Amino acid sequence: MTGKFHRLLHALTHPLVGAIGFGLLIWMLLPRVVVVIDDDFGYLRSVVETCQRGRPWTYEWLTPWAASMSILAATLFKITGRFSFAIHFSLALAASLGFLGLTRYLACNGISRGKACLIAFLLLGSPTVLFMLVMFTSVALYLGCLWMCVHFARQKRWSWFYLFWFIGLAARQSAVVWLALPGW
Repeated sequence: MTGKFHRLLHALTHPLVGAIGFGLLIWMLLPRVVVVIDDDFGYLRSVVETCQRGRPWTYEWLTPWAASMSILAATLFKITGRFSFAIHFSLALAASLGFLGLTRYLACNGISRGKACLIAFLLLGSPTVLFMLVMFTSVALYLGCLWMCVHFARQKRWSWFYLFWFIGLAARQSAVVWLALPGW
Protein backbone atom coordinates (compact mmCIF):
# COMPACT_ATOMS: atom_id res chain seq x y z
CA MET A 1 0.00 0.00 0.00
CA THR A 2 2.76 2.43 0.89
CA GLY A 3 4.55 1.80 -2.42
CA LYS A 4 1.38 2.46 -4.43
CA PHE A 5 0.69 5.66 -2.47
CA HIS A 6 4.28 6.82 -2.97
CA ARG A 7 4.07 6.18 -6.75
CA LEU A 8 0.75 8.02 -6.91
CA LEU A 9 2.14 10.98 -4.95
CA HIS A 10 5.24 11.01 -7.18
CA ALA A 11 3.06 11.02 -10.32
CA LEU A 12 0.81 13.79 -8.98
CA THR A 13 3.78 16.05 -8.28
CA HIS A 14 5.13 15.74 -11.81
CA PRO A 15 5.18 19.24 -13.36
CA LEU A 16 3.23 18.17 -16.45
CA VAL A 17 0.49 16.52 -14.37
CA GLY A 18 0.35 19.61 -12.15
CA ALA A 19 0.15 21.88 -15.20
CA ILE A 20 -2.74 19.89 -16.67
CA GLY A 21 -4.49 19.95 -13.30
CA PHE A 22 -4.02 23.69 -12.96
CA GLY A 23 -5.33 24.23 -16.49
CA LEU A 24 -8.39 22.15 -15.60
CA LEU A 25 -8.90 24.27 -12.50
CA ILE A 26 -8.89 27.42 -14.65
CA TRP A 27 -11.31 25.71 -17.06
CA MET A 28 -13.71 24.88 -14.19
CA LEU A 29 -13.59 28.45 -12.85
CA LEU A 30 -14.76 29.91 -16.16
CA PRO A 31 -18.48 30.36 -16.83
CA ARG A 32 -20.13 28.30 -19.58
CA VAL A 33 -20.28 31.33 -21.86
CA VAL A 34 -17.67 33.93 -22.69
CA VAL A 35 -18.01 36.84 -20.29
CA VAL A 36 -16.46 40.23 -21.02
CA ILE A 37 -14.58 41.77 -18.10
CA ASP A 38 -12.79 45.11 -18.31
CA ASP A 39 -11.17 45.46 -21.76
CA ASP A 40 -11.69 41.85 -22.88
CA PHE A 41 -13.90 43.12 -25.72
CA GLY A 42 -10.86 44.30 -27.66
CA TYR A 43 -9.12 40.95 -27.35
CA LEU A 44 -12.29 39.06 -28.27
CA ARG A 45 -12.82 41.37 -31.24
CA SER A 46 -9.27 40.51 -32.33
CA VAL A 47 -10.16 36.81 -32.38
CA VAL A 48 -13.34 37.43 -34.36
CA GLU A 49 -11.55 39.65 -36.86
CA THR A 50 -8.69 37.13 -37.20
CA CYS A 51 -11.29 34.49 -38.12
CA GLN A 52 -13.14 36.78 -40.51
CA ARG A 53 -10.04 38.12 -42.27
CA GLY A 54 -8.21 34.79 -42.38
CA ARG A 55 -5.00 36.36 -41.09
CA PRO A 56 -3.69 37.67 -37.76
CA TRP A 57 -5.47 40.86 -36.82
CA THR A 58 -5.62 42.94 -33.64
CA TYR A 59 -8.27 45.41 -32.63
CA GLU A 60 -7.51 49.17 -32.70
CA TRP A 61 -5.60 50.05 -29.51
CA LEU A 62 -4.08 46.57 -29.22
CA THR A 63 -2.24 46.84 -32.54
CA PRO A 64 0.08 45.06 -33.06
CA TRP A 65 0.02 43.29 -29.69
CA ALA A 66 -2.26 40.42 -28.65
CA ALA A 67 -1.68 38.67 -31.97
CA SER A 68 -0.48 35.37 -30.46
CA MET A 69 -3.59 34.93 -28.27
CA SER A 70 -5.82 35.94 -31.20
CA ILE A 71 -4.15 33.39 -33.48
CA LEU A 72 -4.39 30.64 -30.85
CA ALA A 73 -8.08 31.24 -30.11
CA ALA A 74 -9.00 31.77 -33.77
CA THR A 75 -7.26 28.52 -34.74
CA LEU A 76 -9.10 26.63 -32.00
CA PHE A 77 -12.38 28.18 -33.16
CA LYS A 78 -11.71 27.19 -36.78
CA ILE A 79 -10.96 23.61 -35.68
CA THR A 80 -13.88 23.16 -33.27
CA GLY A 81 -16.47 25.69 -34.44
CA ARG A 82 -17.12 26.56 -30.78
CA PHE A 83 -16.16 30.08 -29.74
CA SER A 84 -16.50 29.57 -25.98
CA PHE A 85 -14.38 26.41 -26.18
CA ALA A 86 -11.69 28.28 -28.10
CA ILE A 87 -11.55 31.13 -25.59
CA HIS A 88 -11.69 28.92 -22.50
CA PHE A 89 -9.20 26.38 -23.83
CA SER A 90 -6.79 29.19 -24.72
CA LEU A 91 -6.95 30.46 -21.13
CA ALA A 92 -6.56 26.96 -19.65
CA LEU A 93 -3.62 26.21 -21.96
CA ALA A 94 -1.92 29.50 -21.09
CA ALA A 95 -2.36 28.85 -17.35
CA SER A 96 -0.95 25.34 -17.78
CA LEU A 97 2.03 26.78 -19.60
CA GLY A 98 2.71 29.18 -16.72
CA PHE A 99 2.40 26.40 -14.15
CA LEU A 100 4.75 24.13 -16.13
CA GLY A 101 7.37 26.84 -16.66
CA LEU A 102 7.32 27.90 -13.01
CA THR A 103 7.52 24.35 -11.63
CA ARG A 104 10.29 23.42 -14.06
CA TYR A 105 12.25 26.53 -13.10
CA LEU A 106 11.86 25.83 -9.38
CA ALA A 107 12.75 22.15 -9.78
CA CYS A 108 15.88 23.06 -11.76
CA ASN A 109 16.92 25.22 -8.81
CA GLY A 110 16.90 22.33 -6.35
CA ILE A 111 13.34 22.53 -5.05
CA SER A 112 11.59 19.17 -4.88
CA ARG A 113 8.85 18.52 -7.43
CA GLY A 114 6.17 18.44 -4.74
CA LYS A 115 7.25 21.76 -3.26
CA ALA A 116 7.63 23.28 -6.74
CA CYS A 117 4.05 22.29 -7.60
CA LEU A 118 2.79 23.68 -4.29
CA ILE A 119 4.64 26.97 -4.73
CA ALA A 120 3.37 27.30 -8.31
CA PHE A 121 -0.19 26.59 -7.19
CA LEU A 122 0.03 29.14 -4.36
CA LEU A 123 1.61 31.82 -6.56
CA LEU A 124 -0.54 31.37 -9.65
CA GLY A 125 -3.64 30.69 -7.56
CA SER A 126 -3.31 33.88 -5.54
CA PRO A 127 -6.34 36.13 -6.08
CA THR A 128 -4.66 38.80 -8.20
CA VAL A 129 -2.82 36.40 -10.49
CA LEU A 130 -5.81 34.05 -10.71
CA PHE A 131 -8.04 36.94 -11.76
CA MET A 132 -5.59 37.82 -14.55
CA LEU A 133 -5.50 34.17 -15.68
CA VAL A 134 -9.29 33.99 -16.16
CA MET A 135 -9.56 37.32 -18.02
CA PHE A 136 -9.21 37.09 -21.78
CA THR A 137 -6.52 39.73 -22.17
CA SER A 138 -3.22 38.26 -23.36
CA VAL A 139 -1.86 38.36 -19.80
CA ALA A 140 -2.45 34.63 -19.29
CA LEU A 141 -0.40 33.72 -22.35
CA TYR A 142 2.18 36.40 -21.56
CA LEU A 143 2.65 35.03 -18.03
CA GLY A 144 2.93 31.46 -19.31
CA CYS A 145 5.56 32.50 -21.84
CA LEU A 146 7.43 34.46 -19.17
CA TRP A 147 7.86 31.40 -16.96
CA MET A 148 8.87 29.26 -19.93
CA CYS A 149 11.45 31.91 -20.90
CA VAL A 150 12.83 32.04 -17.36
CA HIS A 151 13.11 28.25 -17.30
CA PHE A 152 14.77 27.97 -20.71
CA ALA A 153 17.14 30.87 -19.99
CA ARG A 154 18.21 29.05 -16.81
CA GLN A 155 18.78 25.92 -18.89
CA LYS A 156 20.57 27.93 -21.62
CA ARG A 157 18.23 26.43 -24.22
CA TRP A 158 18.11 29.49 -26.42
CA SER A 159 16.03 28.19 -29.32
CA TRP A 160 13.18 27.36 -26.91
CA PHE A 161 13.73 30.63 -25.07
CA TYR A 162 13.35 32.66 -28.28
CA LEU A 163 10.30 30.68 -29.39
CA PHE A 164 8.45 31.54 -26.16
CA TRP A 165 9.88 35.07 -26.19
CA PHE A 166 8.45 35.64 -29.66
CA ILE A 167 5.03 34.28 -28.63
CA GLY A 168 5.13 36.46 -25.49
CA LEU A 169 6.20 39.51 -27.50
CA ALA A 170 3.30 38.95 -29.90
CA ALA A 171 1.03 38.88 -26.82
CA ARG A 172 2.26 42.03 -25.06
CA GLN A 173 4.93 44.58 -25.93
CA SER A 174 6.58 44.49 -22.51
CA ALA A 175 8.06 41.07 -23.36
CA VAL A 176 10.88 42.93 -25.09
CA VAL A 177 12.52 43.39 -21.66
CA TRP A 178 12.78 39.59 -21.37
CA LEU A 179 15.84 39.85 -23.59
CA ALA A 180 17.65 40.71 -20.35
CA LEU A 181 17.04 37.14 -19.11
CA PRO A 182 19.99 35.57 -20.96
CA GLY A 183 22.31 38.06 -19.25
CA TRP A 184 20.70 37.39 -15.90
